[in-house]
Amino acid sequence: MSEKTEEKGQGRENAEAALENIMAMVKRVDHAQECHDPDECELTDEEICAGLCRYYSPGQEVNDEDRQVYHDEDEAREQIRDDAIEVSVRVETWTPPGQPLVPDVYRVLFTTGGPAGQVKGDLGPYNQPENAKIQYQDQSTPWTTLYTTQEQRDALLEYARQFPYGE
Repeated sequence: MSEKTEEKGQGRENAEAALENIMAMVKRVDHAQECHDPDECELTDEEICAGLCRYYSPGQEVNDEDRQVYHDEDEAREQIRDDAIEVSVRVETWTPPGQPLVPDVYRVLFTTGGPAGQVKGDLGPYNQPENAKIQYQDQSTPWTTLYTTQEQRDALLEYARQFPYGE
């Protein structure tokens, strides 16, 4: 469950911006799975720019190549994988000696330093994410969970599922 925090800082602002980008990238993957004709697509130029993680200015028009790229599902998934600085797993449960260690927590680090940001959650069967939360950290502060809606948590989970976490 996400915690609601009130303090504003650069870490929180960066996490909020990252969450917007994550939501746009996941929307792009979902759209690419459903829309098979970029020429007939009704997405706005602003939505396409957001999905490509590009700045949009009012009146800007995207070209046909950008529309094609936006609709390429493999490129959309690759964009998500390229977003991460580091993907790692950890074992948090006690395991009897001699038993293989099976990771049960994952994290996708998308910024480092002060501020830093990550998507973190639990791994289930077949090393697949079961949940996701976005966290941020400013210099000399602990990781703080950003309050998110169910729609945002669903997008974070879909984002997290684009990465491999083991065999």
